[in-house]
Amino acid sequence: MSWVAFNFLPVLGAGLVIKIMDDYLDQDIDRELGKKNWTQKAGRAAFPYALLILTLSLALNPPLSGTLFLAAYSLGMVWLPSEKPLNLWPAWLEIVFVIIISCYLFSWEGTLGSFLLIGTVDRLDNFLEKKKKTWSGAFFPILLFLAILIWDLPKALTGVIAYPLVLLILEVPYSRWKYFSL
Repeated sequence: MSWVAFNFLPVLGAGLVIKIMDDYLDQDIDRELGKKNWTQKAGRAAFPYALLILTLSLALNPPLSGTLFLAAYSLGMVWLPSEKPLNLWPAWLEIVFVIIISCYLFSWEGTLGSFLLIGTVDRLDNFLEKKKKTWSGAFFPILLFLAILIWDLPKALTGVIAYPLVLLILEVPYSRWKYFSL
């Protein structure tokens, strides 16, 4: 299998699913801010699309796309430590459980690399969304990116290529989507 099929497409697919999931969860906030996102346009179809893309990504490279998705899921829960998800455990306990599952199913090395990459993207997104940008605000994303470069260079470089494509695919103004109408 080629690098594109075995590495790039699973990272791109996982990135698309993570972005769809994030936009879906942030719909109310985005509406209040007057910001449009793809899931508002897709509506109920966003969930099946996300499942289809995740399934295809997992079929191409289960450890790569699996650890990326589980890392994003866990890091998304970090910001809600006191909330109790459907299983009635505190979010922090669910995070620990998901990390253990990821390490067991895939590997601790792949899980750590995925956490570093998703953490980099998350902190970079946070930095870019702020109106006032400071050099100190850029420090943590840069530190995380250096860590992923050292830990897993191929995953880091694949993420660097996939990240802007995910944004291009899901954040292009709707008026420019000639063949997309829901």
